[in-house]
Amino acid sequence: MLTAAVARELDFHARFTAHAIDKRFTLRFFVSPLVPTWQKAIVAVLLALLVAAALALVVREGPRFLRGLRARHPAAIDVAAALAALAAAIALDEARTPVDRAGLAVPEFAQTVEECLELGGAALIALVLLSAARGLTSRDSMRR
Repeated sequence: MLTAAVARELDFHARFTAHAIDKRFTLRFFVSPLVPTWQKAIVAVLLALLVAAALALVVREGPRFLRGLRARHPAAIDVAAALAALAAAIALDEARTPVDRAGLAVPEFAQTVEECLELGGAALIALVLLSAARGLTSRDSMRR
C-alpha cells in the first residue's frame, strides 16, 4: 500500500501509460481506443492487486487497529492521525476542481496546506514504521 502511495505521488499513474490513470478518468482509460490493450491489462491487474491488498489490510489489521485506538495506543493514534491528514489533503485537492472549473484562482495557501497534510501523513506513517522496526511498539501491547 505504501509503495502504491509513493508511486502515485511520483506520478507513476501518468508516466508509463498513454493516458493518466486518475480516479476521474479510470473508466475512460479502459474504454479509450487510444490506450493499447496490453496497458489496459497491466493496469487492471495492478488495480486488482491494490484493491486486494487494501481489503486484506483492513480485514487483517482493522480489529487490532480499533482495539489500539480504544486503548489509546500511540501507534494506533499515529495511524489515525495520518489517515485524517491524508483524508483532509484529498478533500482539499477535490475542492480545487470546482473552483478551477469556475475560473477562480485557487489560493496558494490552500495548495501549501494540502502538500503539508500529505507530508505530515506520510511522516506519521514513517514514524509508526520506524517505531515498529525498533521494537517500540509490539503486537502484544495492542492486544489488551
